[in-house]
Amino acid sequence: MVGARGLPEDASATTRAGHASWGPAAFGATWLGWDEVLAVDWDEPALPRATRIARYRRRPDGSLDPVRREDWSRAFARAAGIDSRTFDFGRLGEHWAEGTEWDTGPLVFRAERDRRRDAVPADGPWRPVWTVLRTLAEVHGEQHVRLVVWFEE
Repeated sequence: MVGARGLPEDASATTRAGHASWGPAAFGATWLGWDEVLAVDWDEPALPRATRIARYRRRPDGSLDPVRREDWSRAFARAAGIDSRTFDFGRLGEHWAEGTEWDTGPLVFRAERDRRRDAVPADGPWRPVWTVLRTLAEVHGEQHVRLVVWFEE
């Protein structure tokens, strides 16, 4: 993925005015071409280490049924042997590698790492954005469509 690129040099007057209207609260301006979006490996890990604990229920055939994508429950704390009141879950990946499992019989907890698709699910709030960009690319070509964004404090 690309880092902060700033506003494109050829950004429209409307885009520049929109950005300027935020004043000093605007930061992190960047852009991403539709052709770059299409080239993203959405299965690539988003971060270098485990980021969450997922909960699964074991089916009678032994397969796992997802219950919760993120689970910081007392049941997990007991299975992992930690004190959930003092454990720093923000540093989870420093304690357990991706794929580490705690099997309690009916439940399985697993240290997992988010993939890029987890941050931007196809059926999530970004779906209308991707639909518009895809439609514009069909008309103008993939290399002529981009998304320009910035953030505010």
